[in-house]
Amino acid sequence: MKQLVTFFFFLFLVTCGHFFYAQQAVLPVSNFSVNDYHAANQNWGITTDEDGLTFVANHQGLLVFNGQDWHLYTLPNKTIIRSVYRDGERIYTGSYEEFGYWKKNGFGIFEYTSLTSQVDPTHEFHNEEFWEITRWGKKIVFRSFTTIYMYDGEKIVVLSPDFIVTKVTVYKDALIIGENNGRIHRYTEEDGLLPFPETEHIDNPVADIVVDGDKLIIGTKSEGCFTYTPEDYRLEKWDPGINRMLSAYELNKICLAGNNRVVFGTIKNGVVIYDRNTRKIRFINRHLGLQNNTVLGLDMRRDNLWIALDKGIDVVKINSEFTFFKDDTGELGTVYDIAFYNNTVYMGSNTGVYYFRDGNMVFLENSQGHVWDLSVVHGRLLCGHNSGTYDISDNTFERISGISGGYAIRPVPGRENLFLQCTYVGLVLYTYKGDDWEVTLVDGIQSPLDNIVFENRHTAWASHPYKGFFRIGLSDDYKKVTSVKTFGQGQMKGLRTQVFRVGNDIALYNSGDWYTFNPDRDRLEMFIPFRKYKDKKLLYQDNGHFWFTDTGKNGIIYTDLKKDTVIVQRELGKRLTPLFEKVVKRNDSLYYFTLNDGFATFNFYKYRQEHQKRYTDKVRIDRAETADTLYDFSQNPGIPFADASHIRFFVYYPNHFAQDFQYRLLGPITQEGYVSNGVIDLQNLDYGVYQLEVAPFSHGMDTPVRLRYNFRIYPPWYLSDTMKGVYLLLFLLTIYLLFHWNRKLIRDHQRKLTRRMYRDSQQKMEALERQNLEREVKMKRKELMNSTLMISKKNELLLEIQNELKRIRKDNVNEYRVKSLIGKTTEAIHNQEDWQVFETNFNDLHDDFFKRLVKRYPKLTSKDIKLCGYLKMNLTSKEIAPLMGITSRGVEIHRYRLRKKLVLEKDQDLVKFLLLI
Repeated sequence: MKQLVTFFFFLFLVTCGHFFYAQQAVLPVSNFSVNDYHAANQNWGITTDEDGLTFVANHQGLLVFNGQDWHLYTLPNKTIIRSVYRDGERIYTGSYEEFGYWKKNGFGIFEYTSLTSQVDPTHEFHNEEFWEITRWGKKIVFRSFTTIYMYDGEKIVVLSPDFIVTKVTVYKDALIIGENNGRIHRYTEEDGLLPFPETEHIDNPVADIVVDGDKLIIGTKSEGCFTYTPEDYRLEKWDPGINRMLSAYELNKICLAGNNRVVFGTIKNGVVIYDRNTRKIRFINRHLGLQNNTVLGLDMRRDNLWIALDKGIDVVKINSEFTFFKDDTGELGTVYDIAFYNNTVYMGSNTGVYYFRDGNMVFLENSQGHVWDLSVVHGRLLCGHNSGTYDISDNTFERISGISGGYAIRPVPGRENLFLQCTYVGLVLYTYKGDDWEVTLVDGIQSPLDNIVFENRHTAWASHPYKGFFRIGLSDDYKKVTSVKTFGQGQMKGLRTQVFRVGNDIALYNSGDWYTFNPDRDRLEMFIPFRKYKDKKLLYQDNGHFWFTDTGKNGIIYTDLKKDTVIVQRELGKRLTPLFEKVVKRNDSLYYFTLNDGFATFNFYKYRQEHQKRYTDKVRIDRAETADTLYDFSQNPGIPFADASHIRFFVYYPNHFAQDFQYRLLGPITQEGYVSNGVIDLQNLDYGVYQLEVAPFSHGMDTPVRLRYNFRIYPPWYLSDTMKGVYLLLFLLTIYLLFHWNRKLIRDHQRKLTRRMYRDSQQKMEALERQNLEREVKMKRKELMNSTLMISKKNELLLEIQNELKRIRKDNVNEYRVKSLIGKTTEAIHNQEDWQVFETNFNDLHDDFFKRLVKRYPKLTSKDIKLCGYLKMNLTSKEIAPLMGITSRGVEIHRYRLRKKLVLEKDQDLVKFLLLI
């Protein structure tokens, strides 16, 4: 009879479970498939550490996950790893006839050390695989089905019970051992192996045992769970309802999640979370997010429940601020809008309208078809549908408009009973009259419109799905369009558009860019408040705060335009409905997101509480690589300059998955950037000391969780300490050589100075002699001038006497006597000795001027030569006339004739010409 009841219960779960799961809001589940971790499907065990690393016993080896990257390490003999246990820095694993530990080296690589060599050589393994590892005091315990091995750090002690061992755990100072027939044993070094009284009544293979305070929770393969109190040997069986369920699903693993919740891993139906206070059950299985229903390992770290599956690895955030309603049947489809009316959640999807009744999703009869909008208007719930607009306030589908495609309905400013709706064919005016609606198609615009906002009472902006924006003027009764201005494809980059009213401004979104309308210039301009939100669509305005999409970062942005809060949730980013993302606020804490297969709820209050907690998590380095080798970042040695051309740091943020990071490098070369894969790539760094700062993108660079890592790049070989010593020796040698060279230069310089001084003294003597000669020349010139002037004076006197004698002769005085006197005066005037003296002195002063003159102009007469000499002395015609015994007029005539003989131009000065000869 008992087996029959169990069969029918299991049949009920199988036939009704799928529908039940489809109606349940589920916690976010992150899936890691073979394509993610690149190893085998089966994962036999899982554990985590305080640094946020996850270790998985995989069919191919040990998997290590840091939140960013997976790494597979295989055993030397390539056997299957069946169990894994973390103990401080060591990761113990068990395999076929093999167990040991892994430890991370300075390069970030896990190295394996086998312990089987420390087993007594006389002991033989009997095809043993080690399925479980735990710490008992100072010992590490390895369990196979037949034997228990205890390692104290130096030697291994072997315990061989006479029964099949299915479980070991630690309770106080004793090792607790579960056997295949359900009995539980206690082992200590003092007392040995002793059975716990009353546990023989379990009579079913023990699947798992966990310590719950002073009690043990014992899970069996097919009889559910028992609670056992070792102090008074009291055995209690759990509630028959949960036990029948666990029996039907075949319990495999147990772990605790807080004080009241117990997590069960099953073979046939994934994870069951049981609240012992409320007796509520939450399922997480293949229909609700898991990759597989067979749970082979569980581990709880903070709020994250890690699940090792027969196919894949999953993690569930137990206390998540997000929950997801997923319709696995496909009936609901894509949700486009959500409304809250009479304490009921309504969903509008591409298949119709749905709402919840007693926790179950119900389809609103006759609502099949595409639903675009759900709005509470004047106390009534209206549905904008593909076939028209309907009043669904009473959970009936009552048509109030047959105009197709009700996108969005908005109240008219200042008019309590008027509403405008965007449809496939333009604008529709709704007038509420008591219990009735008057519907009027607005005249003057027939284009499809999907949203409308008011600039003022009679001007509205509407968006066209494909043609851009319309600025629409409306008549006083709102039944007619008075003007339309289109901002279309000529001004826009793409087809999808959105229109919003932000404060007193109209904000227009098109292909990643934000615009606003400037009424003074009558044109679109960049919307400055949203300039940093390029490529981010506005989802919702919330009392001065804004929700933007940030799907590239697997989340959304909540901001007051001064400070951004990036809410990262991978599942949300994947499931938001492209082009139709929407946020609906229910209250100050709870927000709903429409998804392509349901909806998500977000508890902002819980998120803020969790976000404000100061966890010890800090960004860490997993490993580092230089151009050719791994870098020992733990010891922090310097990096050779030749390897610094390419340095990669692999960073992660413990207990957080697939983080985006921002970094800042300070040092001889500074740079900053953003990475989405946890790999910071630095190239062509100069030598010197650097500081690398890394922070999660959602936190900002000022967060206390940021990483600060200092490292050094050695100088190139030619700037190394050795080479600096060589350079110093070369410098000293150079100084020495320069010293001796300088002494030689000084001696040479002294000799040059001596010669120069001698040369200078000679030059001074020559200059002095030259000065004496110049003085002598000046004196001679002066003497020449004086003698010439004396001759001129004498000749002038003689000429006067001669003229006087000529006058006397005319008066019949003794003509002969007078003529003789005139002849003597003429002879005195033209005395050759005077000329010869003049010529000699003149040549001394002017370096044979007359010879050069005659050589150049051989046709010159002696009279011409005399004139040239007098002119070169710069004598005037008046001074020359007595010397030549002619009048001043005669001198002028002679000068004229001389110019012709010298072939001078009219504008050429005769005296200057002679001075240059």
